[in-house]
Amino acid sequence: MKSVFKILFSLLVITLVMAQENNVAAQHLDAKYEAMFIYNFTKYIEWKENDSESFVISVLGKGDIFDELVEMAKTKKISGKKIVIASYVNAVDITSSDMVFITYKSSNQLSAILDRMKGAPTIVITERPGLGEKGAGINFLNRGGKLTYELNKTMIKKSGMNTFGILNQLAIVTF
Repeated sequence: MKSVFKILFSLLVITLVMAQENNVAAQHLDAKYEAMFIYNFTKYIEWKENDSESFVISVLGKGDIFDELVEMAKTKKISGKKIVIASYVNAVDITSSDMVFITYKSSNQLSAILDRMKGAPTIVITERPGLGEKGAGINFLNRGGKLTYELNKTMIKKSGMNTFGILNQLAIVTF
């Protein structure tokens, strides 16, 4: 009887470990897609003109998205500008950025970012349900295992920018 319990317990542990590994792989895959989406979003946004030599994407919080964006930045440019990826733990530390990506675990700092970037030509991107309504310009969602996004055109316009084309067409909700 003890050996049956040991076998069942061992199977349970193996199943849990494999489920955890699959979950980590899925999160990493989402980060890769999110990075590709972010880069492609920039093609369908009318950015304010500025003299900066670089396009800055700040990441607030820890996550795989930072590494994926760094890899992307090695080979891509946005509007002819070098892409700079910056990492932050606290919203108060973020300075001038063209985009701010707030990781899921740091989404409680959305209001601080919105206050800090108020009136600045910055698009805030999040990945937690409900944050599009709360002021994020773009909010990633997982719907039925597919990565999609909400678009808050009102907030983007308040930042002095506009969206067009496929960015508008593929958004599931626009505010």
